[in-house]
Amino acid sequence: YMVDYLRGRVMRMNFTTATGSRVAVVGYASTAEVVCPLSHRSNELLLCIDQIAYTRGTTDTASAINTAVFALSQTAGDSRARIIEVITDRVSNVPAATQLAAQQ
Repeated sequence: YMVDYLRGRVMRMNFTTATGSRVAVVGYASTAEVVCPLSHRSNELLLCIDQIAYTRGTTDTASAINTAVFALSQTAGDSRARIIEVITDRVSNVPAATQLAAQQ
């Protein structure tokens, strides 16, 4: 279901050039990692999304948020809005850390 959601999300976006909207995907369970780097190329993103493997483990939402914040920080000086969309099972393994990460 998640892959279908992500594909639909990318397909609904209006990508123009490298100076327009970009999307990245951070996958997480017990750990977090950027599984699809920031891109404005919908075809590349869709191919990457199709390769995402389901992971098992706890729900380290704080780590996912921190990983996304770090990835976005690599675009310093960029005037675009930075938005993080978190999709979770609602059961963070450390709720206080998740709340702190979300307040960044």
